[in-house]
Amino acid sequence: MSFYIRSAAIKDVEKMRQLISFYAAKNLMLPRDRGYLHKLLANYSVAIANGEFVGTCGFQLWQPDSLEVVSLAVKPKFQHQGMGTALIQSVINKGVSLGFNYFFTLTLVPELFEKSGFK
Repeated sequence: MSFYIRSAAIKDVEKMRQLISFYAAKNLMLPRDRGYLHKLLANYSVAIANGEFVGTCGFQLWQPDSLEVVSLAVKPKFQHQGMGTALIQSVINKGVSLGFNYFFTLTLVPELFEKSGFK
């Protein structure tokens, strides 16, 4: 499966919200409303496969020197293809470019983040 990661754009917000809501309804992540996603849009990346939006991930400032990785979500049929790991790395790269070097997450699926070096 060929895919790429890019910065989220305004046209992605509703798709991001729907995908996050899908997992939030299963109690696997926190819901995010349109206002939250619009406000933090620059902090988000999206995965695109065959021209289709298939995933997202973002960050939010937690402390003056640390960022929380949030809202990692990949459509079920596109999981286990490296997109989640690529989304996490994209978000970390954005944070590093802003001068941050401490990242953490609060998750119910620690295995995926452990693959990306989280402890």
